[in-house]
Amino acid sequence: MSNTELKSKIYNLIKGVSMGSFASIKDNKPWVRYVMVNGEEDLSLYFTTSNSSRKIQQIQETPDCHIILGGDAQDFTKPYLQVAGKAQILKDMETKKKFWNDYLSNMFKGVDDPDYVVVKIVPEVIELWDMSGRTPEIYKA
Repeated sequence: MSNTELKSKIYNLIKGVSMGSFASIKDNKPWVRYVMVNGEEDLSLYFTTSNSSRKIQQIQETPDCHIILGGDAQDFTKPYLQVAGKAQILKDMETKKKFWNDYLSNMFKGVDDPDYVVVKIVPEVIELWDMSGRTPEIYKA
């Protein structure tokens, strides 16, 4: 499969996923939590969070991160992604508006709340796992 075909296959999987398990580094060890994910065609991933959260502090100390998306606990044949990359904290209004939704009003005063931020994950390596083989298809950004 060509790199372009693999990228398209990965993006199609990202579009259908809303939750992922995000790992940052705390005290030189992985720390994992669920996040609601949005993906872009360039395969960048985004989630919103509180600027005062532990994950933001961890990203500031070490931007290396990992996220798993997809799969299905009821059907192990469903494909999933493992994404290793670097996390960036975005506070610009254009990005905050782009990822704002009404659900976030439960946690933030509004899109201009200084505690509301967006995290962007810039992928370095993406592994696509499915039942087509025992090894993943690997996409390097």
